[in-house]
Amino acid sequence: MSKVFYMSWNNVASGASADTYLTVASVIAAAGTSYMGRIRAINVGPADDAPADLNISIKMSRIADVSAGGAGTKTAISAANMPRAISYTADGILTGGHTYSVEPTAYETYPIFVTDMNLRGGFFKEWGIDDAPWIMNDQLIGVLIAPRTAAAATTSGTITYEEL
Repeated sequence: MSKVFYMSWNNVASGASADTYLTVASVIAAAGTSYMGRIRAINVGPADDAPADLNISIKMSRIADVSAGGAGTKTAISAANMPRAISYTADGILTGGHTYSVEPTAYETYPIFVTDMNLRGGFFKEWGIDDAPWIMNDQLIGVLIAPRTAAAATTSGTITYEEL
């Protein structure tokens, strides 16, 4: 039976360099875990209740070998503390992180998903069962934000993932 979890971030700022991506949140499958999961959805929105337009690029990328290094330094969320879709579900295996102080450097060359947004509301992307990006043993999938101008963009959002 699969279990659904949420990796959320709140009020996390991108850098202030136009078109320079910074990681706002990630989901990690540690080395040695035989578990796998898939990303079901991401949503990104403004961090307050009276936002200006968010003029940003959003991408989702993978680090295929976390053990090799380059995964950055973050505020970590343990598997036991990851919010669950069903409250009585057992703890998950995957961990997460947000608010990176050292940016990951080992992302694959080509992103899994990329889009631009210039609006006051939010952005939501959902994948079906057959086309959802998988996260496997010793991998990290991150959501990265880049402002389209030289002003930092502060966002909140969620990565929804399913463990199988």
